[in-house]
Amino acid sequence: MRLWAPPAAAALLAMAGTALLAVVDPALAAIALTGAALVAVALSLWGARAAQAPGAAVIATRAALQRAVIDGVQGQADLLACGQADAWLARIAATQDVSGDSQRRLAGIAALQTGLATALTHLTVLAELARGIALAQSGRIDPVWLAPIALGTLAAFEAFLPLPQTAGAMGAIVAAARRVFAIVAPEPSRASANAAPPAPTGQPETAAGLVIRSLTFTYPGQTRPALEAVDLTLEAGERLALVGSSGSGKSTLAALLTRLWDPPVGTIWLDGQDVSTLAPEAARSRISVLEQNPHVFNASLRDNLLLAQPDAPIDALWAALGRVGLKDFVAALPNGLDTLIGERGLGLSGGQRQRLALARLLLRPASLLIADEPTAHLDPAIADVVLADLFEAARGRSLIVISHDRLRAGDYDRVVHLQSGHVQFVWSADEIRAAQTAGGATPPPPHSLTLR
Repeated sequence: MRLWAPPAAAALLAMAGTALLAVVDPALAAIALTGAALVAVALSLWGARAAQAPGAAVIATRAALQRAVIDGVQGQADLLACGQADAWLARIAATQDVSGDSQRRLAGIAALQTGLATALTHLTVLAELARGIALAQSGRIDPVWLAPIALGTLAAFEAFLPLPQTAGAMGAIVAAARRVFAIVAPEPSRASANAAPPAPTGQPETAAGLVIRSLTFTYPGQTRPALEAVDLTLEAGERLALVGSSGSGKSTLAALLTRLWDPPVGTIWLDGQDVSTLAPEAARSRISVLEQNPHVFNASLRDNLLLAQPDAPIDALWAALGRVGLKDFVAALPNGLDTLIGERGLGLSGGQRQRLALARLLLRPASLLIADEPTAHLDPAIADVVLADLFEAARGRSLIVISHDRLRAGDYDRVVHLQSGHVQFVWSADEIRAAQTAGGATPPPPHSLTLR
């Protein structure tokens, strides 16, 4: 609105003023229209072009400066320990210098626009006065109209003067908008064109739960598939452990399930619907993910929980905290849910941060929960407690646990081992137990699996 209101007001005023002057004398209207075009159009176009590069540079350097400052504040202990504080300050100063140069260029362009606009306005008034005097001398108009013509032109041009500066700000506005749209409006499809062979068609027999059929996916620019011919079934309410080394495709599968990348049509079905046909928001409303490093914001406990469900009532927040074992802890805090937890949740322990993220996960009414490395960086004792809370909280929903850590096979209905994008083995808990105790025909499980 702030961008388009000045041009709209100027256009309406130009039409009205030109029409009134045309009644008096068409030449007066032509003079006023020429001056308005020079100020509102020509000068604005020049300003927009001249300010495009420095405007974009201001936005870029401002973002770089903010990132550098935040990184330095959060990593000040590491900077001091490694003797890099001076180098960080030098980088801040260099970024400030670049930003200052760009801002000075913008200020120079704005000043030149203002000066030229003022000069063109006065030249237009002088030209109209010259024409008006000629008309008065010939008796075509009363001399008393000379003052209204001059003052009216000056008043009308007041609406045109902001236009060059508005146009000069377009470079910064466009650069800022591109940064925002890159986050909130990604391309609708990011799957590689050669990601998979023709996918199977037809709805799977299972109407509830998760069904993956012949899933092959290749990242753009890569030739080797990250996942190839993956088949997997997870019944409603079942628990599945997804194990494998780094790069085996575990996180890629989670990204495809949540539509961070688009799966090939007909390869992933959730509750009887093809995930590829769902809008990304609809897919994510059915699937809730606990990230490997969940972000906790520098806000209150309440605000962090409401990120998952903004309209959640207070009772739902307390219920979620109770299901992950944080209710008593939060209730004992002086400010309760309104307690500020600090940058990255520094006011909480590692286990408490993970549980808070788990409570946020449970607030979403999703039928499938995915926990990506839920016990990463946690002590074994805390990890066992977090997993127990996760299993209890996920009761009645399908659950996929992705992990490098040692898992207890008896906690899961099925264990899937991925290797180089392929499903290497699939075991039930009974099959693993039989293989480890009796040396049966079932392939031995990886080292990351243990029994109760």
